[in-house]
Amino acid sequence: MRLSVFLLLLILLSGCAIHPLGLSTAEWEAMTPAEQQQAREEQAAIDAERRRVREERQRQQQQAEQERAALRHNAAYGEVVECRLTQAQARMARREWHSVKDVAFAIHRDEPARRITLVQTDRPTRSQQVQVSFDGLNVRLCEWYDRHCTQLAGSERLFARGLSQVVQVNGLLEGQLECSFPRRHSFSRPH
Repeated sequence: MRLSVFLLLLILLSGCAIHPLGLSTAEWEAMTPAEQQQAREEQAAIDAERRRVREERQRQQQQAEQERAALRHNAAYGEVVECRLTQAQARMARREWHSVKDVAFAIHRDEPARRITLVQTDRPTRSQQVQVSFDGLNVRLCEWYDRHCTQLAGSERLFARGLSQVVQVNGLLEGQLECSFPRRHSFSRPH
């Protein structure tokens, strides 16, 4: 049985030969061995450049995340808010509502809006994203770039005690959002 499956796959894949630079089989076979070698070298250079760009992008993303983490860690009291989204449901595949795992995040008032991922409780391969931001008084959850947003508005006093509200984001998300200023002694109170 395994042998027949292997042979079938081998036959199917032999008809799908992939050649450098996206050349068709006819084009590849019409080339001289020297031209084929040149095409392989060109493809290798293209692949190396793509790999370098991908690694650079990853390095920049890691550096940006480290800078955001340092910004949050060294922030004065009231510049960072910590939030939890609980008892939430989100629209996933086929626009059906599904419960999602609780998620927590911290965001600095000077940090650009960022996306958080909501993972379906009973099927972790499905997820939905929502954009979050904080301006010092308002925590915003948006479907995409300030479109279809909901807002948790508070003052320093309210965020110091902790603030909770049911939130809905335009048929995408419903849940309980709880936010407060972190209770860390490393914060310095502004004068």
